[in-house]
Amino acid sequence: MKNEQKMYLQEMRRERLIILIDNLGVGGQKRLAEALGIAADYVSRLLYPPGKKGKKGISGDMARRIEQYFAVQIGWLDGLEQTGQRPVRQKAAQALGKTLPLLAWTLPLSHEQLRKGTTVHYPAMVQCSAQAYWLPVRDNTMNGSAAANYPKDALILVEPVTAGITELVSGDKVIAKRCDSAELIFRRYVEEAGHRWLKGNMPGCPTLNADEYMILGVVLGAWLP
Repeated sequence: MKNEQKMYLQEMRRERLIILIDNLGVGGQKRLAEALGIAADYVSRLLYPPGKKGKKGISGDMARRIEQYFAVQIGWLDGLEQTGQRPVRQKAAQALGKTLPLLAWTLPLSHEQLRKGTTVHYPAMVQCSAQAYWLPVRDNTMNGSAAANYPKDALILVEPVTAGITELVSGDKVIAKRCDSAELIFRRYVEEAGHRWLKGNMPGCPTLNADEYMILGVVLGAWLP
């Protein structure tokens, strides 16, 4: 990568990290440092402007760890656009940084599946309904993109369409099932030339006709293992 590109990437990461830390409120830098197991002074140095003595760059590994903590899309610090905030029914309780269940890949994908010991607690910097849930990625179908990768064993935060999502946006990552089957899949929803498709990120993954599938939820964020 050329020096100019490296400098641009570092500044992008720094500016977006400032936004995330600001969302934590008072003591945000300290809370992030504790979560990552690093010194609070180190976080401060990540936020130094270019050229300031003692400045630390944000490595790719550190960027992924920060994204995991804030439960934003993998690659968001590098400039990837976060899935737009989704409307939820006004009467639905909002969950932001709350404990949500980790479900298995079986229908009905609801909190009723919850069994003792299967909850996880990750602070999510995206709004979601109280019906949202986590799923473990089962394979590498959604891995391999130069933008957002979702490798096997990553956790994805899913907002069910029953929570009031009004429309899908091309590029959304979704959980779907074939209309005549109970088999669940994780794919990217794409609209092209008047057609709707479900695509994987892995090269060679077959493209599926979205009209043959029922969309069950939209992925709002992810955590790497």
